[in-house]
Amino acid sequence: MSKIEPVAGSGLALIDGKLWSRCKVRKTATCKISGSKINKGDEAYRPTGNGDNRMYRIKASIVDRHLERLATRTTGDDNG
Repeated sequence: MSKIEPVAGSGLALIDGKLWSRCKVRKTATCKISGSKINKGDEAYRPTGNGDNRMYRIKASIVDRHLERLATRTTGDDNG
C-alpha cells in the first residue's frame, strides 16, 4: 500500500511523498493502486505537475477511505 497523508486544503493528498489533487476523470483509466477500472466522470486523484506520472490516477474512494482512517486515529474516535 502506498503511503497516503492528508494535506491542508481541500482535495489534496501526499501519496508516496508527491502531491496529488482530486479530479473528475475525463477518460477511462486504471487505478495505480488497485488496478481496477476508473470510468469517465468518476472521482480520482491525479499527480500535480507534468512529470512522467501525469497520466496516473488513483480511485478517490481508496484515498478518501485511508484519510478517514487516519483522521479517526488522530481524533481517537474509533467506532469500529
